[in-house]
Amino acid sequence: MICITIAIGGYLVYKKFFAKKRINETESKTTNLNVNNETNNNIQEPIADSKTQGYETSKSIVTETEKMFYKRLVIYCSPKMYTVNMKTRLEDLVEYSKGMSFAEKQKYRGQIKSRHVDFLIVDSELKPVFAIELDDNSHLKQKAMETDKFKDELFQKIGIPLYRIPADESIWNIELDRIFEKIGNTQNWINECI
Repeated sequence: MICITIAIGGYLVYKKFFAKKRINETESKTTNLNVNNETNNNIQEPIADSKTQGYETSKSIVTETEKMFYKRLVIYCSPKMYTVNMKTRLEDLVEYSKGMSFAEKQKYRGQIKSRHVDFLIVDSELKPVFAIELDDNSHLKQKAMETDKFKDELFQKIGIPLYRIPADESIWNIELDRIFEKIGNTQNWINECI
Protein backbone atom coordinates (compact mmCIF):
# COMPACT_ATOMS: atom_id res chain seq x y z
CA MET A 1 0.00 0.00 0.00
CA ILE A 2 2.83 2.37 0.90
CA CYS A 3 4.53 1.58 -2.44
CA ILE A 4 1.40 2.54 -4.37
CA THR A 5 1.09 5.82 -2.44
CA ILE A 6 4.74 6.68 -3.11
CA ALA A 7 4.37 5.78 -6.80
CA ILE A 8 1.27 7.95 -7.19
CA GLY A 9 2.93 10.81 -5.29
CA GLY A 10 6.04 10.53 -7.44
CA TYR A 11 3.94 10.53 -10.60
CA LEU A 12 2.07 13.69 -9.54
CA VAL A 13 5.32 15.54 -8.76
CA TYR A 14 6.80 14.36 -12.09
CA LYS A 15 3.69 15.47 -14.01
CA LYS A 16 3.59 18.88 -12.29
CA PHE A 17 7.30 19.50 -12.94
CA PHE A 18 7.14 18.62 -16.65
CA ALA A 19 3.83 20.41 -17.22
CA LYS A 20 5.41 23.58 -15.80
CA LYS A 21 8.51 23.04 -17.97
CA ARG A 22 6.31 22.62 -21.12
CA ILE A 23 4.43 25.83 -20.32
CA ASN A 24 7.73 27.71 -19.99
CA GLU A 25 8.99 26.24 -23.30
CA THR A 26 5.75 27.22 -25.06
CA GLU A 27 5.96 30.77 -23.73
CA SER A 28 9.58 30.96 -24.87
CA LYS A 29 8.68 29.75 -28.36
CA THR A 30 5.80 32.24 -28.57
CA THR A 31 8.14 35.06 -27.56
CA ASN A 32 10.64 33.93 -30.20
CA LEU A 33 7.92 33.84 -32.84
CA ASN A 34 6.88 37.38 -31.99
CA VAL A 35 10.47 38.57 -32.21
CA ASN A 36 10.91 36.77 -35.54
CA ASN A 37 7.70 38.27 -36.93
CA GLU A 38 8.90 41.75 -36.00
CA THR A 39 12.23 40.99 -37.66
CA ASN A 40 10.49 39.62 -40.78
CA ASN A 41 8.37 42.75 -41.05
CA ASN A 42 11.56 44.77 -41.27
CA ILE A 43 12.85 42.51 -44.05
CA GLN A 44 9.73 43.23 -46.12
CA GLU A 45 10.82 46.81 -46.75
CA PRO A 46 12.19 47.49 -50.26
CA ILE A 47 15.92 47.12 -50.66
CA ALA A 48 17.51 49.65 -53.00
CA ASP A 49 19.71 47.18 -54.86
CA SER A 50 17.26 44.27 -54.82
CA LYS A 51 16.69 42.35 -58.06
CA THR A 52 12.99 42.25 -57.20
CA GLN A 53 12.50 45.98 -56.63
CA GLY A 54 10.74 46.47 -59.99
CA TYR A 55 7.85 44.13 -59.15
CA GLU A 56 4.45 44.81 -57.60
CA THR A 57 1.46 42.65 -56.78
CA SER A 58 -0.75 42.10 -59.81
CA LYS A 59 -4.26 43.53 -59.44
CA SER A 60 -5.76 40.28 -60.78
CA ILE A 61 -4.57 37.18 -62.59
CA VAL A 62 -7.63 37.27 -64.85
CA THR A 63 -9.72 39.77 -66.76
CA GLU A 64 -13.24 40.60 -65.62
CA THR A 65 -14.61 38.55 -68.53
CA GLU A 66 -12.50 35.53 -67.53
CA LYS A 67 -13.68 35.89 -63.93
CA MET A 68 -17.35 35.90 -64.99
CA PHE A 69 -16.80 32.90 -67.27
CA TYR A 70 -14.93 31.05 -64.50
CA LYS A 71 -17.91 31.43 -62.15
CA ARG A 72 -20.25 30.06 -64.81
CA LEU A 73 -17.92 27.19 -65.63
CA VAL A 74 -17.63 26.18 -61.97
CA ILE A 75 -21.42 25.80 -61.82
CA TYR A 76 -21.29 23.42 -64.78
CA CYS A 77 -18.35 21.43 -63.42
CA SER A 78 -19.43 21.04 -59.79
CA PRO A 79 -22.06 18.29 -60.27
CA LYS A 80 -19.42 16.09 -61.93
CA MET A 81 -16.85 16.95 -59.26
CA TYR A 82 -14.64 18.52 -61.90
CA THR A 83 -12.22 21.22 -60.86
CA VAL A 84 -11.50 24.29 -62.95
CA ASN A 85 -7.84 25.32 -63.10
CA MET A 86 -6.99 28.69 -64.55
CA LYS A 87 -3.99 29.64 -66.65
CA THR A 88 -2.31 26.24 -66.60
CA ARG A 89 1.11 26.32 -68.23
CA LEU A 90 1.39 24.27 -71.40
CA GLU A 91 4.69 22.90 -70.05
CA ASP A 92 2.72 21.24 -67.24
CA LEU A 93 0.56 19.34 -69.72
CA VAL A 94 3.18 17.76 -71.97
CA GLU A 95 6.14 15.44 -71.82
CA TYR A 96 8.87 15.38 -74.40
CA SER A 97 9.19 12.35 -76.68
CA LYS A 98 11.65 9.73 -75.51
CA GLY A 99 15.06 9.77 -77.13
CA MET A 100 15.16 13.52 -77.75
CA SER A 101 18.46 15.28 -77.31
CA PHE A 102 18.75 18.20 -74.91
CA ALA A 103 18.89 20.62 -77.86
CA GLU A 104 15.69 19.16 -79.35
CA LYS A 105 13.89 19.44 -76.01
CA GLN A 106 14.95 23.07 -75.71
CA LYS A 107 13.65 23.77 -79.22
CA TYR A 108 10.24 22.31 -78.40
CA ARG A 109 10.22 23.95 -74.98
CA GLY A 110 10.72 27.32 -76.66
CA GLN A 111 7.40 26.85 -78.49
CA ILE A 112 5.39 26.37 -75.30
CA LYS A 113 7.40 28.33 -72.72
CA SER A 114 5.39 31.16 -71.12
CA ARG A 115 2.16 29.95 -72.72
CA HIS A 116 -0.93 28.73 -70.95
CA VAL A 117 -4.47 27.57 -71.54
CA ASP A 118 -7.21 29.75 -70.04
CA PHE A 119 -9.14 26.95 -68.30
CA LEU A 120 -8.17 23.33 -67.71
CA ILE A 121 -10.92 21.09 -66.35
CA VAL A 122 -9.74 18.06 -64.38
CA ASP A 123 -11.58 15.16 -62.79
CA SER A 124 -11.45 14.06 -59.15
CA GLU A 125 -8.16 12.25 -59.86
CA LEU A 126 -6.75 15.54 -61.30
CA LYS A 127 -6.60 14.03 -64.78
CA PRO A 128 -7.33 16.57 -67.53
CA VAL A 129 -10.79 16.15 -69.07
CA PHE A 130 -10.82 19.12 -71.45
CA ALA A 131 -9.57 22.68 -71.82
CA ILE A 132 -11.21 25.95 -72.81
CA GLU A 133 -9.79 29.04 -74.44
CA LEU A 134 -11.94 32.15 -74.06
CA ASP A 135 -11.39 34.05 -77.31
CA ASP A 136 -11.88 37.81 -77.41
CA ASN A 137 -11.11 40.22 -80.28
CA SER A 138 -7.35 39.92 -79.69
CA HIS A 139 -7.56 36.42 -81.20
CA LEU A 140 -8.38 37.97 -84.59
CA LYS A 141 -4.81 39.26 -85.01
CA GLN A 142 -2.51 37.25 -87.27
CA LYS A 143 0.04 36.38 -84.54
CA ALA A 144 -2.74 35.29 -82.16
CA MET A 145 -4.31 33.15 -84.90
CA GLU A 146 -0.95 31.38 -85.43
CA THR A 147 -0.64 30.77 -81.68
CA ASP A 148 -4.22 29.48 -81.53
CA LYS A 149 -3.53 27.09 -84.42
CA PHE A 150 -0.43 25.79 -82.62
CA LYS A 151 -2.42 25.27 -79.38
CA ASP A 152 -5.19 23.47 -81.26
CA GLU A 153 -2.64 21.10 -82.84
CA LEU A 154 -0.80 20.58 -79.54
CA PHE A 155 -3.96 19.68 -77.64
CA GLN A 156 -5.00 17.30 -80.42
CA LYS A 157 -1.54 15.66 -80.22
CA ILE A 158 -1.69 15.21 -76.42
CA GLY A 159 -5.29 13.97 -76.52
CA ILE A 160 -7.00 16.66 -74.46
CA PRO A 161 -10.03 18.25 -76.14
CA LEU A 162 -9.62 22.03 -76.46
CA TYR A 163 -12.74 24.10 -76.97
CA ARG A 164 -12.76 27.74 -78.04
CA ILE A 165 -15.57 29.89 -76.74
CA PRO A 166 -16.13 33.49 -77.82
CA ALA A 167 -15.92 36.04 -75.00
CA ASP A 168 -19.62 36.80 -75.48
CA GLU A 169 -21.53 36.13 -72.27
CA SER A 170 -24.84 35.78 -74.11
CA ILE A 171 -23.77 32.45 -75.68
CA TRP A 172 -21.80 30.87 -72.84
CA ASN A 173 -24.62 28.62 -71.67
CA ILE A 174 -25.22 27.36 -75.21
CA GLU A 175 -21.50 26.67 -75.72
CA LEU A 176 -21.09 24.98 -72.34
CA ASP A 177 -24.19 22.82 -72.93
CA ARG A 178 -22.67 21.76 -76.25
CA ILE A 179 -19.32 20.88 -74.64
CA PHE A 180 -20.86 18.91 -71.79
CA GLU A 181 -23.08 17.01 -74.24
CA LYS A 182 -19.96 16.06 -76.21
CA ILE A 183 -18.24 14.72 -73.12
CA GLY A 184 -21.36 12.84 -72.06
CA ASN A 185 -22.47 15.08 -69.23
CA THR A 186 -25.62 16.77 -70.48
CA GLN A 187 -26.58 19.47 -68.04
CA ASN A 188 -29.23 21.57 -69.76
CA TRP A 189 -30.85 22.08 -66.35
CA ILE A 190 -28.06 24.53 -65.56
CA ASN A 191 -29.80 27.27 -67.54
CA GLU A 192 -32.50 27.34 -64.90
CA CYS A 193 -29.89 27.85 -62.16
CA ILE A 194 -28.18 30.85 -63.73
